[in-house]
Amino acid sequence: RGRVAGRDATRRRELEEAATRLGAESATAGRHPDGRLGDVGSLVRRTVRRALGATGADAVLSLWREDPHPDHRAAATSALAAAADHGLPAAEMPLWAVHWTDPALVRCEVRPVHLEPADLDAREHALAAYVSQTRPLAPNLDPVLPPAVLAWRTEVLATPGAG
Repeated sequence: RGRVAGRDATRRRELEEAATRLGAESATAGRHPDGRLGDVGSLVRRTVRRALGATGADAVLSLWREDPHPDHRAAATSALAAAADHGLPAAEMPLWAVHWTDPALVRCEVRPVHLEPADLDAREHALAAYVSQTRPLAPNLDPVLPPAVLAWRTEVLATPGAG
């Protein structure tokens, strides 16, 4: 599998920029291996626990624990465990599952979340910070997030155990 030089640092910068654009007080990106988070799950969980403790968060929004991308599954598992460690409520958000997964295979309730025009504008502005995801990385490659995905007007939350 090919590696893109500097991808980890690029993704951290993009996260920080997107968080700034959303007005977030903080964004924490551990220095964990992109593409191999499952190999360092306990370290990811500790990173999330520290971030929750440092920010005084009152809830956690995680990626969906069954997302088809292995890093997303590992991040979700760690975030949900850290939320439980802190006694915080957590919600899950499918990311790649929305366009990679056969809906018949989804074993949970998936609810649409209505976004107001200001929310949509903020989402678009934040997503634009992810140049490595929204533009081709090479001349013959499509962007990771195609224009049709960027144009979505709804987000969804998953409720495991329901549905």
